[in-house]
Amino acid sequence: MSEWIIHGAAFLIGGLCPCWIAVKLVTGKDLREEDSGNVGASNAARSLGMGKHWFGWIWYFILIILDALKGFCAIKLAESFSTDTSFIAFVGFSAVLGHCFPIYLKFKRGKGISTTLGVLLSLGFYSELAVFISALVLGLLGTRRPSAAALIALATLVLTNIAYGHFTSTNAIVCTVVLIVIRHHDNIDRLLKGIEPPLFNWHN
Repeated sequence: MSEWIIHGAAFLIGGLCPCWIAVKLVTGKDLREEDSGNVGASNAARSLGMGKHWFGWIWYFILIILDALKGFCAIKLAESFSTDTSFIAFVGFSAVLGHCFPIYLKFKRGKGISTTLGVLLSLGFYSELAVFISALVLGLLGTRRPSAAALIALATLVLTNIAYGHFTSTNAIVCTVVLIVIRHHDNIDRLLKGIEPPLFNWHN
């Protein structure tokens, strides 16, 4: 199978939108028209009651898992056709790219964090994954803003990838980090202006 076909398949897998589907089925709304317009787990969870109902948190974790599963499956597909770590890691990048620009929703719009989690897990980069998740959780608890937590976690990813000697995947990791940072440009602008909405409020 051509490497480009595998990259294309990963892009299509990454473009699947469980968050959009969940919100559409439960509320009848188009997630792209809600709050930030992002089709990821954070925006979906807010639309499904996070901060108002306890089951909003359940939706949040379910949707993160489903988005992560896309990256996981893309890597497993690549591994079934190749043992080249660099190629396999770039297939993971293709899945994240598909999530960020989902073809099924006219290329609008995801941020890629959850899918990256699945890629790291499927690659067996458990140390990077542990640091990444820890940074995400601490960042989320500290700032209550998923975008800020994501940026904090991304800052650790390239460093830990190099620190643990996974050099053959470093280029793909760097491309993934750059892509996700670019996709967070609007969040960065709101963070700098102090108007980025929190995912939850402690008093709730």
